[in-house]
Amino acid sequence: MGELSIKITVAQRVYPLVVDETEEENIRKAAKLLDGII
Repeated sequence: MGELSIKITVAQRVYPLVVDETEEENIRKAAKLLDGII
């Protein structure tokens, strides 16, 4: 599988990440949950 370069926003800060294609959806969901809690 390939890797993707994505940007995740948590608490109004942007975090660039390199993730595997299979993990992208889960990472985005986790970031959305964290952002909602903070």
